[in-house]
Amino acid sequence: MKEFKDKTVKELKEMYPDATESRLHYMKDLSQRKTNKPYKPRPRRGITESELILNKVEIHEDPYSDSGYIVLQNNIKRPIYLRKTGQYKYGGQKYHYYTYFNTKKEDGKTEQRSIALASVISCLIKHEDVPAGYVVDHIDNDSFNNNIDNLQIITTRDNVLKNPPKEYYWKKK
Repeated sequence: MKEFKDKTVKELKEMYPDATESRLHYMKDLSQRKTNKPYKPRPRRGITESELILNKVEIHEDPYSDSGYIVLQNNIKRPIYLRKTGQYKYGGQKYHYYTYFNTKKEDGKTEQRSIALASVISCLIKHEDVPAGYVVDHIDNDSFNNNIDNLQIITTRDNVLKNPPKEYYWKKK
C-alpha cells in the first residue's frame, strides 16, 4: 500500500482501470495511514429501552409534524431533524430522521447522544432493544416511513446486503 502514497488518483486509475473511484480513494487513504493495523469500521453502540426510560425519554405520535412523532426528555421537546446520510453519483440523496438526548456517563458527566428516530420508535413503541452491531431497517427502503409495521431489526451486514452501497460522488475541489 505504501506504493500508492505518492500517486494521484488519476495515476491509480491508469494502473487499475477496473477499480471504481471510491475504491481508489480508499486505497490512497489506506496508504497514508500511519499504522499497519487492518481497517475496521467503528462499531455501532446499541440502545435499550431501559436506557431511554432511565434518561426519561418519551415518544408520542404527532400528526402535525413532518416525522409523525415528537420526542420528549424530562417533558422538554427534543428536536427531530433530517440528517443527510449519503449522496449518490446517479441521482438522489439519502436522508434519515434523527434526534438527540442527554445521557449520563458512568463518571457522572453528561453527553449528548444522537440517534436515529427509527431506533427510538423500535425501543419505546415496539419494545425491541437494538443491540450493538444491529440496525433498525425500513422494510420498504423508505427512510421517511417510520410506521411500526415497516421497521425490523437486522444485522448491519444484512442491511448492507439488502441495500448494496452505490457509487459515491466526490465533489472536485
